Amino acid sequence: MSQEQTERQSQRELFWLDDPAHFFVRWHKFLPTNDMTVPEALNAVVRFTVYSALLVAIVARRTDYLLLIPLVMLASVFLVRLFPKTQMIQETFNNLKRSAKTGGAEHFSTPSADNPFMNVLFTDYVDDPARVSAPPDVTSSVLDSSIREAFSKTSDLFMDTSDTYGLMESSRNWVTQAATTIPNDLEGFQSFLNKDNVSRKGKSEEYVLAEGSTMNPIPTH
Repeated sequence: MSQEQTERQSQRELFWLDDPAHFFVRWHKFLPTNDMTVPEALNAVVRFTVYSALLVAIVARRTDYLLLIPLVMLASVFLVRLFPKTQMIQETFNNLKRSAKTGGAEHFSTPSADNPFMNVLFTDYVDDPARVSAPPDVTSSVLDSSIREAFSKTSDLFMDTSDTYGLMESSRNWVTQAATTIPNDLEGFQSFLNKDNVSRKGKSEEYVLAEGSTMNPIPTH
């Protein structure tokens, strides 16, 4: 992890149950945004509930509206325990997106509903010819979960369990290609094939005698 990412991680807000003393330090963040982690978004929801419940209770002069505050707080505790890995996934891809925008050394494309496997699309040649490549390792658990999530997104509201199962099983037919840039990295591919500068073409095309033939009999002991 780079120093920039370490500093950004240290600035992240903890869940209100883990750090109740600093819950109202960021009092102005009461609306969840896309760049927030799960604890930060839940903290924002709880703040919004506190503000709105107090305001409605004062205006309506009814204290029963204040019961919304503990109910939402309990729900937030349940959600943050139910999705403990979501923060890690979101933080990982937020770092990748920030790095891509700032021209960092490691910037890669991320899975989306339109392109879950991050391959080059025909539309990219016109819409996004300078697209960044897919991550070199697409087998990590974080990236695999994000690919599955993006692949499973659909606008079909009438899918049943068998349809969902069939959709997820069909993902095995798709893979992330080795070349995911425009144009493809031909020089890198050639360097990979010839990394030890040894030609094996002659050996691969060499005629090999089958064991047991007249020219290559099976040795007897």
